[in-house]
Amino acid sequence: MNAHLLALYVAAVFLAMIAPGPDMLFILATGTRGGPRAGLLATLGVVTSEVVQITAVAAGRLALER
Repeated sequence: MNAHLLALYVAAVFLAMIAPGPDMLFILATGTRGGPRAGLLATLGVVTSEVVQITAVAAGRLALER
């Protein structure tokens, strides 16, 4: 894999991850309505879903390479 393309991909993914989107709006709304504990639980839920998605994508990519 080309190191330049990998660096460009990582930079694009980083920018996409820090940009406010539906996940951030969900966390802010939940935290505003339910307080800090609800906001923390919403954050943990979003992070868990991202970990599951990343794992599934990595497994799929690995299966395609074989």
